[in-house]
Amino acid sequence: MTDRDTTRRIGKFYVTQEILRDPKLFESHKAVFGKILPLHIEHQYYKQYAEYIGISDLFEPIEVGQVIPLYNVYVEKIYGPLDCVWYHVKAEVVSYSPEDQETVFTG
Repeated sequence: MTDRDTTRRIGKFYVTQEILRDPKLFESHKAVFGKILPLHIEHQYYKQYAEYIGISDLFEPIEVGQVIPLYNVYVEKIYGPLDCVWYHVKAEVVSYSPEDQETVFTG
């Protein structure tokens, strides 16, 4: 993958305030933001969530002028031997539809 491909791997996802404030999920948050570099964060106070737009290898590349896809981001906690814990982060596209999104990638 080239550097150019990486900069086109842009996605949007939402995180509720309840999840952000839960101290038991701190390690999960670190795992997510270890995989996704936030470019834009917008707090939707009345809707009770934060909207993140970021770059990640978890997201599919898009072209200039395309709508930024909306993703669900999941964290799986994996237990290993000797009480080791790993966090596996994955992202799945929810929608590419312009009706569901307003954000367009401008390069």
